[in-house]
Amino acid sequence: MLTKSHTNARKIAKTLTRRDIVRLVAAKLSQSEKDAGLAVEATIDTLSRLMRGADPELRIELRGLGVFEVKFTKASGTARNPRTGEKTEIPLHRKTHFRASKIIKRVLQKEWPPKLPPKTL
Repeated sequence: MLTKSHTNARKIAKTLTRRDIVRLVAAKLSQSEKDAGLAVEATIDTLSRLMRGADPELRIELRGLGVFEVKFTKASGTARNPRTGEKTEIPLHRKTHFRASKIIKRVLQKEWPPKLPPKTL
């Protein structure tokens, strides 16, 4: 649950689900949703398995989309529990990261909503 004092996140109006992606792929390929679903499922499963099995790091580059990475976090040493004051070692662990392609970044950096030309009578 988000509280006003601890976040400035905005509510996202639309979330696309796997089912939405399957429908879009089916329409793009003029295939049935069942066939498109198999392709989407296989792609997601393969990417997920590759990332989970990364030993120890991994980079998956999909041109036009971006780069998925599994990499180590920076060493952070020790942390302190603010309630008890107890010091705890932060173990080295891995994290995932996605970096969008230059094309996507360029499109998203444009002003939104786009300015419309003035109406002429």
